[in-house]
Amino acid sequence: MAPAAVASAAFALVIIDGLNGIMVLSIWLEEVLERRRERDMERRRKEIQAAQAAAESARMEAAAEVQKRWEEWNRRREAAAATGEGINEPPPGTSENSEETT
Repeated sequence: MAPAAVASAAFALVIIDGLNGIMVLSIWLEEVLERRRERDMERRRKEIQAAQAAAESARMEAAAEVQKRWEEWNRRREAAAATGEGINEPPPGTSENSEETT
């Protein structure tokens, strides 16, 4: 009977130790996956910030181009007015001047 009791106790310890090992592995795996999720989220945040910065830069460049067109048109208009001539060129962005709207 003694060998059976020792074998049973050893078997129980192996099972308990195995379960503890599984729990330790599951906690470790959960931490690894959480760190991976955090790295992925940080990478996505940086990608979004870069895309937003690029969009803002493009918007600023477009606004500067529109401003430049208006200033050039206004100079031509003022020069024509100073010489007493009329200007037959519509302002930039108007429907008569469709190439300026693109």
